[in-house]
Amino acid sequence: MAQLKLRVGQVTAEEMLPPLETLSEAAEDIGIRGARGERQYVDEKVLEDNFLYLEFRQEVTEERPQFTTEDAEEVEDEDTEEDSVVEVDETFVARKMRFILRDDPNREGRFYAFESTRGVYGEDAIEYLTEDMDITGLSCHRRETFPPDWIESFYESVNAVRKVKLDNISEFEVEELDDLSDLVSGLGGPAQLVQFSDSGQGNNLRDSDLVDAVTRVSRIKFVSGVDIEDNLQKLNRKGRLTISHPSDLNPEEQAERMYIATDNIIRQL
Repeated sequence: MAQLKLRVGQVTAEEMLPPLETLSEAAEDIGIRGARGERQYVDEKVLEDNFLYLEFRQEVTEERPQFTTEDAEEVEDEDTEEDSVVEVDETFVARKMRFILRDDPNREGRFYAFESTRGVYGEDAIEYLTEDMDITGLSCHRRETFPPDWIESFYESVNAVRKVKLDNISEFEVEELDDLSDLVSGLGGPAQLVQFSDSGQGNNLRDSDLVDAVTRVSRIKFVSGVDIEDNLQKLNRKGRLTISHPSDLNPEEQAERMYIATDNIIRQL
């Protein structure tokens, strides 16, 4: 199994954003863009009614140590170790980043998600697609931390919860707790941090009335769960969404996994 670490953001504009079909056509027409060392292009794309998926590449500068030979006039024997030195040289590497732009009805702007890749970001892909378009007030907001309602949505939406970490224990009021109210409210004094885990038994922690009650009156720091195919999905407050998947997925299958994973965050919003 492979793991994909994702960051999530939202793109907005003062006017309506271009349809996904228009952005998909732009990805085909643009081809390679940028000067050497900054070139960008799209390897693969998948267009569906509710998302556009790209396998996006961008050149970044990397410093790498290389063996170099001294000036020929000063070299008596080029085969000797003394004639070679290690120098740091700059090279350009085209790094791949998987990217998805969603189209959710009745929401402000569009959510996007991108693979955590050093030197390449979701905003780069959006700029690549829209640079030739006149869009007033285009703005990308990457979530460095996830707000509580996003994490709560993930907790409610993931197929089964395997582990959950909580703080701010029993600080929030929920009317539907009934008989558990006194027990749950009493945790807030002695307990500052609570963690529940199924310890690899394949259970869904949401099925426990007590665990679910404590979770609902506390603040969620971290959730680990599985999708319908039992693939791991993890979300933490620091803006990281991690999903596991088979390593041999084609672009269409990869796109669908990313769409479902982000849907778990925003479905309940």
